[in-house]
Amino acid sequence: MRISLLGIGWATASTLGTGKDAGAFSLAPGHFTEAVTNIRLDPPYPRFGRMDDVSKAALAAVVLAMKDAGLEKWDCKRAIGIIAATRTGCLKTDMDYFQDILSHGGGSASPHHFAYTLPSTFIGDASIYLGITGPGFVVQEKNTLSLTGLGLALDTICRGEAAHMVAGAYDAGIPEPLGFGEDSKPYAVFLVIGKAVPGRMGYGEIETAHRGTVRFRGKPIYNLLDILRADPFLSKKDSSNRKGIDPCRPGSL
Repeated sequence: MRISLLGIGWATASTLGTGKDAGAFSLAPGHFTEAVTNIRLDPPYPRFGRMDDVSKAALAAVVLAMKDAGLEKWDCKRAIGIIAATRTGCLKTDMDYFQDILSHGGGSASPHHFAYTLPSTFIGDASIYLGITGPGFVVQEKNTLSLTGLGLALDTICRGEAAHMVAGAYDAGIPEPLGFGEDSKPYAVFLVIGKAVPGRMGYGEIETAHRGTVRFRGKPIYNLLDILRADPFLSKKDSSNRKGIDPCRPGSL
């Protein structure tokens, strides 16, 4: 079965972007900024004011990837799934939740924190907004920009469980006081893979290779950054928009 890379969306400490902006992608120390995390989705879905920052960034990257693939609009629910890999998941939210419990003398913490103490919570929000009903889960990984989610998504399509999948990785870094001086370089990168969409060209074929590795356009890749640095992205990047999408511009998501 031929599987194409159809779309890509990403968020880092300062910007949002899609496939055409991939040449501007870089990991930078810091945190997801308000500009990145203060996302507004198209009506009638509300603003995600209570969502934690890492979930907002992951949601933004998923929506951008689906838009880049031309799959964001829907009339009927679709069997598209989401699989993500992460190192730290919602660790900061977990810590905030227990700190809230301590501040209440062991009593109940804020439900705002509790709602996002699962690393997969953002998948539910993305599924509602995008009208998708396929498999969705998060796996923990020790490496940044891991290909684990992508490999599992390729297997899911090959088994006939979904025609398209959204796969990638996200991470917000190790929060204080557990960071031990490690720089936080947050990111959320998601790809849309599947059969080519009529009227839209993909970025190239992607497939599993020997011992779980992945090939993109016939070349082996070892993490998601290898895809972002691949020729089809660098050759098609829009030099007028190298800083990525302006998340503050109305309608940018």
